[in-house]
Amino acid sequence: MLYPRTLPARWKWARISVTTEPAQGVLEQTRQAAHPLCVVCGQAAECGLGLHFSLRDDGVEARFECKAHFQGYEGFLHGGVTSCLLDGAMTNCLFAHGITAVTAEITVRFRHPVELDAPLVVHAHITRSQAPLHVVEAQIVQDGQIKAKAVGKFMERPELPKPFCATMTTGEYGPQTDGLARQRGPEGGRR
Repeated sequence: MLYPRTLPARWKWARISVTTEPAQGVLEQTRQAAHPLCVVCGQAAECGLGLHFSLRDDGVEARFECKAHFQGYEGFLHGGVTSCLLDGAMTNCLFAHGITAVTAEITVRFRHPVELDAPLVVHAHITRSQAPLHVVEAQIVQDGQIKAKAVGKFMERPELPKPFCATMTTGEYGPQTDGLARQRGPEGGRR
């Protein structure tokens, strides 16, 4: 499938492979293309949480150190940060499948307070998917106990960038060689 004409000219025309199986390379490319300055997972965000999501089992997971500057009530992680972690995990789970979508609805269930100065793991997986709507679940586990869970509904947004022609081994972007890229100019029209 070719990208729509709305992408910036610096992005080459390319084929995209959206897979039902998650892939780490797709996750990284989609995150970088869709929102590199995200407060949760953007590696370039100066004041962000800096989470790095990896494929695990049927979804993605990341580890997070609960530092004191993320405190809400004394000794506990702020509920808004907890919600951000869950939302970010669900979004990155979709990224691993090559899906760019925005949160349409999120329901968070706080089961136990998340303690500061103790690491946690946030995990997310897709439970239902019928484009353009995707339902994803996430949970935060700390010291072997589920601290919070969330269910989110996400809507695909076609105007959001998707991963583009990248080699999975090097991550470098290059021209297509199948003739389609040669037939289209930088704005997507025929030459």
